[in-house]
Amino acid sequence: MEGVLYISDNRNDLMVKVAPADFLNAKKEPVMTQIFKGAGVNPNGIYPLRDGMMLMVGSIAPDKPRAIYALGVSGQIKQISDPIGRLDGAYELADGSLLVTDWDSGSLFQRMESGERRKLSDGMKGPADFCVLPNAGGLTVFLPDLVQSQLRIIQLRK
Repeated sequence: MEGVLYISDNRNDLMVKVAPADFLNAKKEPVMTQIFKGAGVNPNGIYPLRDGMMLMVGSIAPDKPRAIYALGVSGQIKQISDPIGRLDGAYELADGSLLVTDWDSGSLFQRMESGERRKLSDGMKGPADFCVLPNAGGLTVFLPDLVQSQLRIIQLRK
């Protein structure tokens, strides 16, 4: 995001940025800056939002559900959902809704701007970070289930 690499560490409840992101190619010494630590987010999946903010989803333990958050450009954290579960992957769709994976429900769900959640796929043991690629019919989501050593391919139609 804007030439910066962001690293989330859910176990230590920490977010770090490294600039420049391509420090190996640029042959520059990277500068590492702590964005936050101990904020109760336990950041796992992160994704750049269109408005310059960053989407973050948290994960720590089955008995400590985490929410969906937005990280502002000046470092402020805004909780944008109630605690949901052990969240892993995150993506913003063109309509502003979000795709998120949750280990507790074993699902990929879509969170609408209204806050409503729609389950798109379930039955997984460890739904992780995923890849979304556009195609002629809409979007294809490539979603690994780490625990079951499977890859789900989900077509989202326009």
